[in-house]
Amino acid sequence: MKKECERMSNLWERFENIANADEVAEAKSSYTPVEAGAYVATLEKFEATESQSGLPMLKAQFRLLNNRVVFYNMILQNVNNPDWTARNIAQAVTFVNKVTGEDVEFTSLGDLAQRVENTVLGKQYDITVTYGKNDAEMKFAKVSVKGEYKELTDGDVPF
Repeated sequence: MKKECERMSNLWERFENIANADEVAEAKSSYTPVEAGAYVATLEKFEATESQSGLPMLKAQFRLLNNRVVFYNMILQNVNNPDWTARNIAQAVTFVNKVTGEDVEFTSLGDLAQRVENTVLGKQYDITVTYGKNDAEMKFAKVSVKGEYKELTDGDVPF
């Protein structure tokens, strides 16, 4: 057993020069999750895809004005609780409606996927980032879209 452990500990020795302890410590301390709050963000990616387990999934990537990236991921089907599938799809429809600026009722997953594919990228949106009450480490941002960003003029009140 000892020989096997020694072999395992040496597996990465040839990579020792890719980063030193100080660089790793600095990188670790400089990473901070995006704070909960309201942001203006550009939609960079938007796709109807599948999760790693092959379930229908909606994914979006937003870039904030400070160049940070926030991801939206929603698996639509809940195989353990089918009642949640309709809820997840309803949330996805609301998200797509906010991104597209249209209030379209759900008809089918195929139609929803087509709307996602037809969405123009590069537009700016008012978004809100929150975290679940059990996500103390802020690992899983929840993104909601308020609507397309409209620059304020005199007399306008921010959302």
